[in-house]
Amino acid sequence: YNQTLPADLIAPVYEEAAKLQVAIMAYRDSAKEIIVAGGVTDYVAADAAASCVTIRETDQFVKELSFPINKIFVSGEPDKMKEVERILQRKFGSVLNVFRSDPYYVELLPKYTDKGVAVDKLVKYMDITKERVMCVGDSNNDLSMFEYAATKVAMGNASPKIKELADYVTTDMFHYGIRNGLEHLGL
Repeated sequence: YNQTLPADLIAPVYEEAAKLQVAIMAYRDSAKEIIVAGGVTDYVAADAAASCVTIRETDQFVKELSFPINKIFVSGEPDKMKEVERILQRKFGSVLNVFRSDPYYVELLPKYTDKGVAVDKLVKYMDITKERVMCVGDSNNDLSMFEYAATKVAMGNASPKIKELADYVTTDMFHYGIRNGLEHLGL
């Protein structure tokens, strides 16, 4: 599967985000920066600080994305993003993987690229059975991985859907959630 967004979809996604009046962004890993158009939301600023990356606003978003893009995010107020997801899904869902990963983010990825596909490839590479797979997640972008895993652990700060699917809900990431989840499972 192609793991980068088709370049010819960047401009239409940007135009739709502008029409919906939401921020749009992409990571440039090599520069450790988030390129943003449409304004920096509080959510983007908080995530950038937590990830130790810089934010660079631009009014030339499409031109600046001349490097391979793994995914594009759009961001806005949580009460608006459900409708944004529906519109982007309707418009781009046949060619992109479109989903809300958090209440304030909608992610757009290449079709057939998600965490479930990645876990499946890893399982095949390691030559193990699906029954030996345990996944830990917190956001809706972990749903495909949870559908694949035999054992599912949700972080304490996870979305309601992830918690509902989990075999065990641990503490949040700031309170040793992964360690506590592994210990609970005897690992």
